[in-house]
Amino acid sequence: MGTEKCQKRVLVVEDNELNRKIAAQVIEDEGILTECAIDGLEAVKKVREAPEHYFDLILMDVQMPGLNGYQAAEQIRGLGRCDTSAVPILAMTALRSRWIWTFYMKSWSSGLLKCSDI
Repeated sequence: MGTEKCQKRVLVVEDNELNRKIAAQVIEDEGILTECAIDGLEAVKKVREAPEHYFDLILMDVQMPGLNGYQAAEQIRGLGRCDTSAVPILAMTALRSRWIWTFYMKSWSSGLLKCSDI
């Protein structure tokens, strides 16, 4: 009967190669599929080109060159698909400042993960 299990998929967005590999490995060790993007532009492209509900979670670095995590999150939310308005986006950052909460409340619906939380 139902031996198939629902496979979850996470998009890891991180410009630092070592951090990206570590994050992906930790997630994969839990039996979750991962895909990676090296910056915000690639993240938006991957989400735009994926079928709806393809990603169950987006783990996004905040500070990246080019399109940063805030901008990428806003563009993903603005894609106009039912999944992109609801997919959880968790921000990864080592920053500790008040202004980050302003952006969090504005663009990020799901959470803020600081390095000290891991």
